[in-house]
Amino acid sequence: AAGGAKFALSKRVVDAEAAAVAERRRAAVLEKRALAAEQACVDHARRLAAMGTAALDLETKQADEARARARASAAEAAAIAVTAGVEDATRTALVRRVDTAEAAAAA
Repeated sequence: AAGGAKFALSKRVVDAEAAAVAERRRAAVLEKRALAAEQACVDHARRLAAMGTAALDLETKQADEARARARASAAEAAAIAVTAGVEDATRTALVRRVDTAEAAAAA
């Protein structure tokens, strides 16, 4: 009877050790899954950061282009104003010449 009890105790120890080994294997598998999930999160965060940087670069480029267009429009408006001023001065000079010629003809 003592031998049977000893055998049963040994079997329980072996079963407990086998269960511990199986538990360690499950823990290792879960740890690998957790590491893979963590790496996936890191990769996703990097992709999001890259997309954010690309979007910021695009917005900066578009803002630069808009500023360049605004400067070109301002330069064009200034050129038109100068041209209009020259035309106005020319028109005024012609009117004076006509007035002078008419006054001379009347005298």
